[in-house]
Amino acid sequence: MTGRIYVIGALAVLSLARPISATEPDGDAIARVTGRTPEIAGGVAKVSVPRADLAVRVDGVPIVPFQGLTTWAAFTAAGSASMLMGDFVLTEDEVGPAMSAALDNGLEVTALHNHFTRDEPRVTFMHIGGHGPSERLAAGVKATLDAVDRVSRERAANGGKPLARHAGRSFPATSSIDAAVLEGILGGTAQAKDGMAKFVFSRRTTMHGVEAEAAMGVNT
Repeated sequence: MTGRIYVIGALAVLSLARPISATEPDGDAIARVTGRTPEIAGGVAKVSVPRADLAVRVDGVPIVPFQGLTTWAAFTAAGSASMLMGDFVLTEDEVGPAMSAALDNGLEVTALHNHFTRDEPRVTFMHIGGHGPSERLAAGVKATLDAVDRVSRERAANGGKPLARHAGRSFPATSSIDAAVLEGILGGTAQAKDGMAKFVFSRRTTMHGVEAEAAMGVNT
């Protein structure tokens, strides 16, 4: 019994003696750069932007930001720098501008998918990440938020409807792309059909002890 008490006591001392990093994300810098005050708890500074401007229904039922329509970006210490993770709530017409802004400003786009089915309008979720100084990461978040805001304001000025990005453009009924030009650029042989060109770049991996290649979906 005495031995058990001694071990527990030793663990408690070791736990208390563990060093705690003094480095935390710069909440003031994040607030200044993004224009939004982060919530700081447990060494994480989190900026949240509820998408209250969206009137989304799932199966005809209205949903609100609390139910999963809030854009957020969280910063935490990573050595002498900061690590960023976040999720942007986007309508379909916001995806392109938001993704371009994130990538152009040094952020990583790690996923683009949907969380709902039968949602109107369609809502997409873009996950972001990054590593570096808090101010640089915050600048990337700000640029992405600004890109979303611009599209949102354009949509509102257009009566709530997405702008026709391809207005006035006409497209041929059938495709007539030159596969040879693309083959020269990409360095591969195209699968050509009906004026279209498709390229498959095979990779190889092992799963469950079995080699898998393009035929099993391991390809670009």
